[in-house]
Amino acid sequence: MNATVSLSNTAGTSFFLPDLAITVAVDSFLSNPTTNDSLNFFPPLNPAKPHSSAFVSAGYGNIITFQYGEMPVSHQFNEHRIWEQFTQKSTIGRVDIQHRYRLEQRILDNYVKSGAEYLREGTVFRQRVRYRALAFIPLNHASMSDNTLFLNVNDEIFLGFGEGIGTNILDQNRLQIALGWKFNAKCMIQAGYMNQYVSKNAKVSLANTLLDQAENNNTLTIGLTYNFDFSKKEETK
Repeated sequence: MNATVSLSNTAGTSFFLPDLAITVAVDSFLSNPTTNDSLNFFPPLNPAKPHSSAFVSAGYGNIITFQYGEMPVSHQFNEHRIWEQFTQKSTIGRVDIQHRYRLEQRILDNYVKSGAEYLREGTVFRQRVRYRALAFIPLNHASMSDNTLFLNVNDEIFLGFGEGIGTNILDQNRLQIALGWKFNAKCMIQAGYMNQYVSKNAKVSLANTLLDQAENNNTLTIGLTYNFDFSKKEETK
């Protein structure tokens, strides 16, 4: 199983009046069960609420990657991740569209094989850029209003750059489709399928040709999102 808990913090009417959003998602790999836990803190960089047409945010995540998939990592490792992102939202007809651009600075544990064991030898620094296109499609209403059954279709590409990145800069791609229910502006649930394409640095020889190694992980996703509003409300006189 793959469980993720995220704490996100987006500013209200000023930097001192935040909203707090808690998202819990559980992913289950169909072919290769694994566990991958992370706790993320997302402080805001600007006073725009998430429903603004565009906003900037940044944050930190602590990620533990375990062995999974057809070509698992040699040893589970910990990652400290800092990220900055720009999100743009728009509506085309009844469909809500999101474009998210994210830049990541990653500090990963480095494990080296010593005999039959793997020993931790410091850390390595990697950088990555991500782009996600997402569409919320309401099914029983004309818009994403309260009590709406919706379809979430999104695709996200991950590209590595900078020092330590091989000739293939493609890190992974995630294609997801989920069915969800929006209770109100604070709460929604989703369940669906994600295909995770993971590109490996190693190569395999086929007919005297070196090919990049890659794997596809088929994933069931279950998500719950709830937003706690701690912004100050105007007093009614």
